[in-house]
Amino acid sequence: MSIISTQTGDKSNFLCKRFALLATTYFDNPDAARSETAQVPLENLFRVLEMFRNDTFSDESRRGVLALEGQSPISLNTHKEDFWHTDIKKAVHKSIVVAFGAAKPETDAVVELQSALRGLVVDGAASPADVASRAKVFFTQLSDAL
Repeated sequence: MSIISTQTGDKSNFLCKRFALLATTYFDNPDAARSETAQVPLENLFRVLEMFRNDTFSDESRRGVLALEGQSPISLNTHKEDFWHTDIKKAVHKSIVVAFGAAKPETDAVVELQSALRGLVVDGAASPADVASRAKVFFTQLSDAL
């Protein structure tokens, strides 16, 4: 009998940190952001921002007819501190405050960040320069926070 878990640990925080760090390098070298290799971290960061904006993080691993079977809304929310996305949500919130200030609504900040990511992929640069600057500050802070 094995006493070692066959499941690997959750690496979401590590991956998000790594992707945020890569994004900061793409703002310094926009041509690299258009490579196929850069699409993975940029797409995943875009998705994290989308999940944050819409509060659509999910921890349900079952699919089909088994999804949410026998679960009440109360039992689904009992251990939120253990969810994979808890630290990421906190880090995104903190990074928005650092990069944009407390006065800017989070939704507007996320839309601006997504626009900056889209600009990197489509145009090879996020314009205008102040948008790229705030985005770089955000992703640097996000990497540091995770």
